[in-house]
Amino acid sequence: MAREQFVAGIDVGSTKTVVTIAELKADGKLQLRGAGMSPSKGLRKGIVISLEDTAQSIAAAMNQAQIVSGVTVTTACVSISGEHITSENSRGGTTLPSHTHDVNEADVVKALDAARAAPAEASREIVLVVPRNFTVDGQTGIRNPIGMTGHRLDAETHVISGSIGMIQNLEKAIHMAGITLEELVLQGLAAGGATTTEDERELGCVVIDIGGGTTDIAVYMAGSIWHTAVLPFGGGDITHDLAFCLRTSVANAESLKMRYGNAVWTADSEDRDLQIESHGGATNLTTVGLISQIIQARVEDMFRLIRDDLARKGLSNALGAGVILTGGSSNLPGIREVAEEVLALPVRIGLPTSIPGLGEGFQSPSYATSIGLLKWGQEKLSESHPAESKGFSLWDALTDLFRKAIRPFSSAPAR
Repeated sequence: MAREQFVAGIDVGSTKTVVTIAELKADGKLQLRGAGMSPSKGLRKGIVISLEDTAQSIAAAMNQAQIVSGVTVTTACVSISGEHITSENSRGGTTLPSHTHDVNEADVVKALDAARAAPAEASREIVLVVPRNFTVDGQTGIRNPIGMTGHRLDAETHVISGSIGMIQNLEKAIHMAGITLEELVLQGLAAGGATTTEDERELGCVVIDIGGGTTDIAVYMAGSIWHTAVLPFGGGDITHDLAFCLRTSVANAESLKMRYGNAVWTADSEDRDLQIESHGGATNLTTVGLISQIIQARVEDMFRLIRDDLARKGLSNALGAGVILTGGSSNLPGIREVAEEVLALPVRIGLPTSIPGLGEGFQSPSYATSIGLLKWGQEKLSESHPAESKGFSLWDALTDLFRKAIRPFSSAPAR
């Protein structure tokens, strides 16, 4: 009887930490076995501000997931975000031994190694290198070059890097929680893997994952990842705007957002009066319309900043499949309409791909990253690695040895 195999994903967000555990079945498919969630108390905008609190949040969510699943796991793929994360596209290659040489995995590793641009600053390190495509003897757009004959192999990669200190602080918190790190995965890439279709990635699309403290962007073109970015705002900024403008607590503001929030103001909403608790026990009078106005102003500003990021990269007119909006804040009523107006692109809400065992509660944009992390782990464990168009599938199929080389300490206890 084959030994059961399990994968775990830990989405360490600014407002909540979610752990999912799935079984990898004999047919290579996933079945969700359990999940756990805990408030995140040690992170701010994707950055660890308390090792102990972050570790406790991870451990609490993992404990819940293990109780529900009846499975003990010790390794996991973990999401990473934060404004310190940057990315660039790079190219490099290697000359093959002869004109009749058949490309092998070692050749691919050499080409990818040449294509990974080292961070310019000593304080930064590579988090992940995602292969985009290959060129053999001038023939471009090759997804899987293994077995092809040629004399020159070039690779194009998407290189993601971050602050050494901030990366290692997250790794330390993971280790303190009793977890061995399998791999750090950029939050936007995990969400993109769970919410996009092959057609969308081919035509060009942008995944916008709005979390509590950060917004992750992942742009796909011609089937490959083209651009990633982390912007320092999220749903928490909407809550803080409400708290400031209405002179109430953050907890009250969050409750008002969840109950009455809408990113599109309407005149009808002005007729609904509300009494809210202010600081010091006093009460203030407001309207549902004012709540919507505050939310709409912040949401419009967020999408303008996203629009500016895409424009700086020259990507505004390259997104034939439009926008996939995901993350917890995409549940906000009216946010899709605001995104369409500001970005001038079609927008759909990105639900995570369904897997067996995935309850109705997890069919939500809030869990896109969590499910994406499971899919990432699935690719690592699967015995057969088809070279698909998704960046991480090709990456796992061709460059497992290279992966270990670029992050030699990724599975070791953090120092």
